Amino acid sequence: MEIKRLTGTFGTLEEDTLVLSPGLNLIHAPNESGKSTWCALLRVMLYGLATRARGAAADKNRYAPWSGKAMQGVLEVRANGMDLTVTRTTQRSNAPMGAFSALRTGTADPVPGVTAASCGEFLTGVPREVFERSAFIRQSGLAIDQDPELERRIAALITSGEEDTSYIEAAERLKKQLNRRRHNKTGLLPQLEREMAELRSAEDTGSQLKQQLTEARENVERLEHQRQKLERQRALQAQEGRAQADAAVAAQEERVRAAEDAVNVLRLSVAGVPDRSELEQALGTLATLSGSQAAVDRAAQSLAAKKRQAEEARRQREAAEAQEPAGETGVSLLPALLAALLAGIAAGGVAYALAPAYLLPAALGGLVLAAAIAVPLTLRRGKGARAAREQAESARQQAAAQARQADDQAQAALSEARQLWEDLDTALRQSAAAVFALFPQIPQGDLEGVRRAAKSGLTLHQQLDQAEAAAAEARQQLALLRQGPRQEEAPTDGPLREVTDQFHAAQGTLQYLTGRMQALGDPAQLAAERAEKEAQHQVLTGEYEAIRLAMDTLAEANAQLQGRFSPELGKKSAKIFAKLTNAKYNKVLLSRELAVSAGEAEESVVHDALHLSQGTADQLYLAVRLAICDMVLPPDHPLILDDALTSFDDQRMEAALSYLMELSRQRQILLFTCQEREGRYLSQAFPHQYHTVSFSKQ
Repeated sequence: MEIKRLTGTFGTLEEDTLVLSPGLNLIHAPNESGKSTWCALLRVMLYGLATRARGAAADKNRYAPWSGKAMQGVLEVRANGMDLTVTRTTQRSNAPMGAFSALRTGTADPVPGVTAASCGEFLTGVPREVFERSAFIRQSGLAIDQDPELERRIAALITSGEEDTSYIEAAERLKKQLNRRRHNKTGLLPQLEREMAELRSAEDTGSQLKQQLTEARENVERLEHQRQKLERQRALQAQEGRAQADAAVAAQEERVRAAEDAVNVLRLSVAGVPDRSELEQALGTLATLSGSQAAVDRAAQSLAAKKRQAEEARRQREAAEAQEPAGETGVSLLPALLAALLAGIAAGGVAYALAPAYLLPAALGGLVLAAAIAVPLTLRRGKGARAAREQAESARQQAAAQARQADDQAQAALSEARQLWEDLDTALRQSAAAVFALFPQIPQGDLEGVRRAAKSGLTLHQQLDQAEAAAAEARQQLALLRQGPRQEEAPTDGPLREVTDQFHAAQGTLQYLTGRMQALGDPAQLAAERAEKEAQHQVLTGEYEAIRLAMDTLAEANAQLQGRFSPELGKKSAKIFAKLTNAKYNKVLLSRELAVSAGEAEESVVHDALHLSQGTADQLYLAVRLAICDMVLPPDHPLILDDALTSFDDQRMEAALSYLMELSRQRQILLFTCQEREGRYLSQAFPHQYHTVSFSKQ
């Protein structure tokens, strides 16, 4: 078979194409670029996708296309003298790569007999298990393990050529038959042995059952007599308890009547008393009245002060407005005074504007004094009589405006203080009126009398609550007593329970023994059944020994078969291993389980592969793989190597490539690698004799 082209949407691949040629194909790409994905796609195109596997490691999940598209692939090959195109696509999400076709390339003609299941074996000549253990070589899977399919192929090489028998499968079938008869404590033989032991035990038990049944009947009769005696004693005790209960009910009824009478008396006393919430609210109001009165007094004092300030501001306003304007001739004292007043305001305006109402007279006096001092200075400036009159008139008007503003502010403050006093006084009167309304019999203003009356009313309410609770509890106790006396432990209850339990246990034992007697049946029938089972045991024992002898014979035959096969495989492996290691190793031995050992040319001993270095062990496994390929694969079957030479040093890598170049004259080889050294060596040693392949889009 020759692989020509492979295209797929698979994992990281999205309609990528790999075009291959006969001989050695070198596919170089860095890690995580899709080399292993190409190998997996090729395996799936040949043998299909295992859809029953579960988990993230299953191929259907691991290689789901990253692009979200449907998984698909196309494989073009030449096999059995014809060119074929194999297609696997996804039509249903739960069956990836489930749609299959195999056509002659360039036509719509299907290849007869090629199905999704048989495609791989039709093209390669070997089943999937043999392909994965021979032609498909990975760095992480160089070691070889046993498999029935590989064993059949090997057996065919050294026997008659039939591939229908496998030692592993035959041995497994014989082992199942052996285990069916005896496996530890399970199987037919242990089951028969247990049944025979039970029959012998039944026969031994039968002779003891009669005596046990007699003793059980006597025990039941004795316990029944004791139980009847204790029940009569308990009935007498119950009668005495009922009389005591009737007396207790009568006494409790009397206590209930007394409690209800006390409730009725208190309800009459509470009839003329305000509700509990009203009394509690009245006490709270009384507690706050003294504080409210103090607030009213403080508001009254503030109101009186605001009145005085308002009167003073009014007088200042009237005085300012009474000033006459300046005349047309001469310079009077008043305009000069007003001019001086303006100069004083300009010098100390901030203090005057912020002065409270009761300091306004002093402020105005200071301004007048400043004006009197400034008059001579003003006259001496000589700015003219007209200018002096205008300045004096402006000062007079400004002073009058400020006096009016001060008066307005004082009146507003007085109005605010009066409103506060009125609100507080109204609230105080309303609170006091509400309290006294609850107690009309108490004179107005007698707050202490109201306080005493409210506390007395609350006390009556509390006494009524307590009396009602006591009456309710007495009625509840009476109801419990009327229900009947409490089922207390009587002196006879303990012995009666004990005797009753023993009686029931004795009855159970009697029924069990009776059933056992009936189940045992006739002693003669038990003996016959035991003899039959002993005969079956003898037959199965003979079969068991015969199967074990057959397994020993089969193992001996397989050992002889391995003895014929292993030397041939070891000889081929040693020849290849010597080429890979430049003749350092020339001995290879394989066990029956395909465990590998190797020895150096100058030594007489061999070493297990586990004792070799990682690189040498990988070279040994590769040699065995290639030897198996030579023995079990068709001559034109391609080989796929995925980073199989990574652990080789440069010299042994060159030796391996030289051997692969020699092998590529016979087989197509796909060598995937993440390193560049393979390409450098091949370009120097075998120019134009190999093919460099790169990934490409369709």
